Amino acid sequence: MADLQDIGVSAAVNLLTALIFLIAFAIFRLQPINDRVYFPKWYLKGIRASPPHSKGVNKIVNLDFRMYLRFLNWMPEALRMPEPELIEHAGLDSVAYIRIYLLGLKIFVPIAVVAFAVLIPVNWTGKMLEGAHDLTFSNIDKLSISNIPWGSNSTSDSEKLWCFLFVLLRNVPPDPDESVSEHVEHFFYVNHPDHYLLHQTGFCGLWGTRQDAIDYYAKEIEKLSEQEAAERARVLSDPEAILPAAFVSFKSRWGAAVCAQTQQTRNPTIWLTEWAPEPSDVYWDNLAIPYVELKIRRLLMAIALFLLIFFYMAPITFVQSLANINGIEKVFPFLKHLIEKIPKTVGASMPMKATFFITYIMVDGWAGVASEVLRVVPLVMFHLKNTFLVKTEKDREQAMDPGFLDFSVYEPRIQLYFLLGVVYCAVTPILLPFIIVFFAFAYLVFRHQIINVYDRKYESAAAFWPDVHRRIIIGLVISQLLLLGLLNTKGVRMSTPFLIALPVLTIWFYRVCKGRFESAFTRFPLQEAMMKDTLERATDPMLNIRTYLCDAYLHPIFKGGEVYIRPPSDEEEGAPLVATKRSQRSSKVTSLASSEASV
Repeated sequence: MADLQDIGVSAAVNLLTALIFLIAFAIFRLQPINDRVYFPKWYLKGIRASPPHSKGVNKIVNLDFRMYLRFLNWMPEALRMPEPELIEHAGLDSVAYIRIYLLGLKIFVPIAVVAFAVLIPVNWTGKMLEGAHDLTFSNIDKLSISNIPWGSNSTSDSEKLWCFLFVLLRNVPPDPDESVSEHVEHFFYVNHPDHYLLHQTGFCGLWGTRQDAIDYYAKEIEKLSEQEAAERARVLSDPEAILPAAFVSFKSRWGAAVCAQTQQTRNPTIWLTEWAPEPSDVYWDNLAIPYVELKIRRLLMAIALFLLIFFYMAPITFVQSLANINGIEKVFPFLKHLIEKIPKTVGASMPMKATFFITYIMVDGWAGVASEVLRVVPLVMFHLKNTFLVKTEKDREQAMDPGFLDFSVYEPRIQLYFLLGVVYCAVTPILLPFIIVFFAFAYLVFRHQIINVYDRKYESAAAFWPDVHRRIIIGLVISQLLLLGLLNTKGVRMSTPFLIALPVLTIWFYRVCKGRFESAFTRFPLQEAMMKDTLERATDPMLNIRTYLCDAYLHPIFKGGEVYIRPPSDEEEGAPLVATKRSQRSSKVTSLASSEASV
């Protein structure tokens, strides 16, 4: 079993590994040949370019020895950029992500101060483990709650344009006189005449035969163009391809906010509006699923999950009922002494498992984060491509692999560290310094990465933050329940009922935060929308929003074709009447469906 000396050796090894990675990174980043590996974001923005007329050794190695004296300058440089500028440069999602690490520091540093001032001295003075002859322990376990005697009272004390101009419309009711596109256009010109703009309805080569690239790609383009035209014709002639859904764009953020956050008709099941997702996040097949069917699917999934858990727990409960402790004691009286020792053994053994997680944090959280900044795989792949494949400057740009913040991978890992921290902060406080080092180091590294490396692939305006908050609260409730059970096994039954208030108050706090602050991530304030619209009109009065929005949500099958953008008429700037095919209605304005809506 690992003791303090073993943990110290492991910490020294991992710190040395991380230090080697950091020194290697600090040297590699200074070399001109690696510039596109460690600063790809600036190349993609066009701010940085390959050094002109660099020849010989200077093209590969940096011979300015003064630069090597300042090789650790990347650390203060990563912290120097102010947050508003960082949001403009990397996006709100990236900034919110690194704020999670900052939140970890704000939570665990004060906890560590209290734990080292109170809990560790109390745990160290306990004599529980020294008197336990059936437990194998080390001196590090003496710092945990395992060392508290049985029954002791010692433990009782920057956003993109599409974000706010597009609305996703679902459940468009059928109309016998108008197509879906005409029906959508008519509805929004009647109900949002001042702000509605337009809408769209939805539905490594290293060897081989050497040939002229221009002729080859010309033939490929011609063949693909024919296939594209045939597929477009097939889709347009297929009535099944016309879905009761549309992406509706508005002239202003204010108009889009009003539409997305209000009920459009008396019937709450039709003309359903919500904020449009990021264009690259649209899964077109799901637009064909009716709203009611979506609700039914969610209900069926909830029922299936309940049945899975229920039928999984039922046999286990049944078996346990046949093998309850009282029954075992009656049948096998000689096991009574052993059964009574089980809670004591569990109460002493659980905190002693923290040594495994300490080792995990050092390997994954220290050395792993250091390897992230070194970027070994992108470094090797870039030089291989640059040596064998790159022939033009465009090829060199494509050989870069800036990567991006994969929230589906990185964010759950942070939640694991939060869970470990809140669970073990009370039972094994010695784990806290390792958690704090991880959060501080990761904050520095990922701040550098989002400034210089990662490309922004997606922007949700930090919509994931409520999920982060909820998972931290869940981890806190889990830690409180585990502490409740642990203290119960330690024989402190008089104080454990008072701990029931902790999860209750935590859940109440979560409900208060959810009701008060969640709307900031799901709704767009009309005051903010009007302010941005007014500022945009004042700074760029000639901005033509249509050029940005006309094909933003175009189905991939229609990408690349000619998009007709009709100039706005004088009447359109007002609140015109809208053309309809119904005989009982009339309008001065002709329908726009044929020119601005793709069906």
